[in-house]
Amino acid sequence: MRKIDALSERLHQLTKWDSAYLFLVMNMIFWMIIAGVTGVIGGYLYDHTLNGKGLFLLCWLGYITVFIGFFGGIIYLYRKE
Repeated sequence: MRKIDALSERLHQLTKWDSAYLFLVMNMIFWMIIAGVTGVIGGYLYDHTLNGKGLFLLCWLGYITVFIGFFGGIIYLYRKE
C-alpha cells in the first residue's frame, strides 16, 4: 500500500486531484485485479472449466474490491494521518 500511496502523491502533484481519492481508486483497482486473477485460476483449477462461473466471479470481485480495497484503504488513510 505504501507504493500505491507514493504513486497517488505523485499523481496529486501532476493533476491536483485529492491524493486520498486517487489512493482509494488505485487501491480498489489493484485489489480487483488480484481478485480477478485468483478467481479465474481458482475456478479453473476447481473443475478445469470456466463455464457458468460469471456470477461467482462478479460477486468475488465485488466483495474483495469493497471490503479489502475500499475499507482497507480507508483504514490505511486513517492510520496514516
